Amino acid sequence: MKKKFLFAVVLCFTLVFSSAVLFAAGEKTVPFSPVQKCCIAGKYAGIHTETDCCYGKPETRKFTMDIKQDRLCSTKITGTITDPDGTKMDFTGSVTPTSKGCCRIEANASKPGDTVMFSGFIRASSSAGKTVGKGVYISTSQSKNCTGTWEISK
Repeated sequence: MKKKFLFAVVLCFTLVFSSAVLFAAGEKTVPFSPVQKCCIAGKYAGIHTETDCCYGKPETRKFTMDIKQDRLCSTKITGTITDPDGTKMDFTGSVTPTSKGCCRIEANASKPGDTVMFSGFIRASSSAGKTVGKGVYISTSQSKNCTGTWEISK
């Protein structure tokens, strides 16, 4: 009696499992998509344009931005912004994926007498083979306070 009952239970589970597999095979399934990571580490060439200054004349200047990130592409970033005259400013911040396929960057940079908060978006361009970004910044310094835009590419 126990053997018949056990056989019936096994047969029942087999039929249910087979039906589920056959039903699922007819369904269109969405492939598993891992969470997008923002791997943006590298050295970028950039330009920033001051759009509004409390005092002093707005300027457009070139710079380089060296972004560092751990090998697992975590959301934490650090780096250095270097002006053409060699002046350096270290920054810390974060980078997070967006629903539009690009990455949002937010960071704070500082050196004695100058603080910059910047944010924007970075996107890897598969057609051009470049990574590009742009955004806005607020600079507070002893010599002038400005807001502006920035663009970078690697």
